[in-house]
Amino acid sequence: IARFTGASFVVLGDVTYGACCVDDLTARAIGSDYLVHYGHSCLVPVNVTNNNAASVSAFTDAVEGAGALDNPIQTALLRTLYIFVEIAIDADHLIGCIQANFGAQRTAPLTLMGTIQFADAVHKTAAALSTGESPFTDLLVPQAKPLSPAETLGCTSPRLVTASTGADGGAEEGKGGEVARGGVLVFVAD
Repeated sequence: IARFTGASFVVLGDVTYGACCVDDLTARAIGSDYLVHYGHSCLVPVNVTNNNAASVSAFTDAVEGAGALDNPIQTALLRTLYIFVEIAIDADHLIGCIQANFGAQRTAPLTLMGTIQFADAVHKTAAALSTGESPFTDLLVPQAKPLSPAETLGCTSPRLVTASTGADGGAEEGKGGEVARGGVLVFVAD
């Protein structure tokens, strides 16, 4: 970066709450003009995080109080580039393992979830298991917006609760985005 652009750069290796959180406050505290976030992210809009006056004020006071800041933190938006990471796994092997272990239960609920790095494999697996000669008939790839279907982060996830039988014999809807679900949960992560 320095050689081709003349810009100086800092690599932050810490996290705010989890690996998906963009550390815009620290980036601004050290005078950054641009933030590159490498890895998965919950994609909280930077116009929300950067304009949170209470957080900026508390962080500024703490850092300035420690004598670590020459300039006060700017409250302007920090331009951010997200670079996502995908971990390729053998989805055909995953499909084969699920069929071998749960193939006799093709009508039982099957839920597929994972971290964002494995989203492509989860979706390929879901597509393969829900079609063909002998498909799984109750397959779910849940979603908790704003995340992608099947994506789980430490702070955000579809909430699966034990299914209870309603008056009509079917599963009841849960509260607050809960999905009443029993059966098998396959979670793909590292």
